[in-house]
Amino acid sequence: MRAWRSDPRHRARERVTRERSYYERKLRDALRERRPFTNDAGMPVCGLCGKLPPVAEILRLRICDHARGGYVPIRLPYCGQC
Repeated sequence: MRAWRSDPRHRARERVTRERSYYERKLRDALRERRPFTNDAGMPVCGLCGKLPPVAEILRLRICDHARGGYVPIRLPYCGQC
């Protein structure tokens, strides 16, 4: 195996294959539609820990310069444990 890896032709071919696979993975990840508060499988998760399934929604305030009073209420899915 060491002799095979040391061959410049094999190293060049492996480099091309590796770069192509990295690019394909990056493109696939970029094209995947990502919705907020979902995991990689598209299932809803807690908005705070991002791991457990949500059982309720909680209300939080987000700072906003355009809103009257400076804050906007947002709803987050909550697992009840974090």
